[in-house]
Amino acid sequence: LPCGHRLCTQALRNTIKSATESKKGAVPSCCGRPIPGKLVEHVMTQAEQHALLEKLEQWDEASSIAASTTSERRTSVASRRPGALSAESRTASDDSRVDTVAPKLQQELDRVMERTDFKQLRQDQAEQRDLFLAWIERQRAELDVHHSHLRQEMRARQEQTMEELSDVHVAAMADAEDKQVKAEADLREAHAKERQDTATALKHMEAYCAGTYSTGDAHHRVVTDQDRSELDKVRRSRDQMDIKHESAINVLRGEQSRRLKYRAQRQDREVQELRRIHRREEAEVERGFAEEAHRLDDLVAEKRVSLRARWQVQAAIIVKKFERDTGTSVHARLPSVEWQEGTVEKAVKPKTPNGFANHFSSHYDRQENGKPGVSAGWFVRGRPQRTW
Repeated sequence: LPCGHRLCTQALRNTIKSATESKKGAVPSCCGRPIPGKLVEHVMTQAEQHALLEKLEQWDEASSIAASTTSERRTSVASRRPGALSAESRTASDDSRVDTVAPKLQQELDRVMERTDFKQLRQDQAEQRDLFLAWIERQRAELDVHHSHLRQEMRARQEQTMEELSDVHVAAMADAEDKQVKAEADLREAHAKERQDTATALKHMEAYCAGTYSTGDAHHRVVTDQDRSELDKVRRSRDQMDIKHESAINVLRGEQSRRLKYRAQRQDREVQELRRIHRREEAEVERGFAEEAHRLDDLVAEKRVSLRARWQVQAAIIVKKFERDTGTSVHARLPSVEWQEGTVEKAVKPKTPNGFANHFSSHYDRQENGKPGVSAGWFVRGRPQRTW
């Protein structure tokens, strides 16, 4: 739907039927915006469409100022189909009404529009419109620039935060690697000392088992089997020392590699968490930007309504002056100032091939434009390039 809601077929039918059954003859709508006629034609049967048309025509008859036109329409509708309003009968009635009344209304409008005060009013209104449109463009441009500046600041701040975290991670990893190198160097130093101590002890034990001191002098003591067993044990320890030292270094390196892996995983989780925080920050900022743009659109809509209301009052004053000066009554509303090239509002009603959709749209146009003083059939809105 134009308001953004999504309704299933049955829900849309229920909304349209509730408007059809209403005594006020309101146009089927959602959130104050009318449901397009194409959707109505898609979900409603032909009989239900005729019933809705009849309801809208009855409301047109009750709200029209022109009593003669209303009487002529009722007579035409009742004579052709007393129970429901068909598309053919409505088209014939509208055609007869255009032929009899439209030229007279157009002449009245032309006389009013030829007045000097009306031309000056239209010129002033056009200048106000141009200033208003320029103000809108300027406000939106300034808002876009402001949002772009805030985005750049946010991204620069996020990049700086990410760089600082990366520096912390690099420093922590370098410190861990330095500690690992130092630990391995200390272990190798301990191994070298152990190897030296073992060699010294083995030298003395071999000399003792040979019956001499390390200086070469005889000690004259009895060498027992236990002494020789201790000598063999030290020799085996010396022979296996290289393998033991290499295994200890491999164990140290494996433990260091495991710690580095866990540290890298922890740092990666920290980076991912920081990125999630940045994405949430970006979402919050964009949501704030959307709210600011929405508030600007609401402000523009309020100012537009106020400006058009003032223009309508000014046009009504011109019409009253015309009626006072000429003594004639004008039963049509003056055309509005075009908001942009491509928007047309004239006091004529062309024939349309799609009767239901066009009647539905023109009926809502009258309700949207204000009080139902004149039948909406006399005012046809063209397709504007800018949507208000």
